[in-house]
Amino acid sequence: ATIPAASNSASLRYFTKAINEVSKSEEHKEAVDPKVLAEKRQQRLARNRESARQSRRRKKEHLSNLAAKVRRLQRQLETEV
Repeated sequence: ATIPAASNSASLRYFTKAINEVSKSEEHKEAVDPKVLAEKRQQRLARNRESARQSRRRKKEHLSNLAAKVRRLQRQLETEV
């Protein structure tokens, strides 16, 4: 049976997390300060927001360039006919 992509992705994430936990040696496991975790999460979310913003800007620019190309090619076809 095939696992749906979303389910597969979630499973892979949990599997990777489990592998990372197992691979850590006991001496490297430290008590992690919840404040530090919260700060890191906020930083990660901020980076992700900025990345998404840039991605949307690039997509908008690309679509604008494609629309301009379509208009140019349509004009070119009209003048050739």
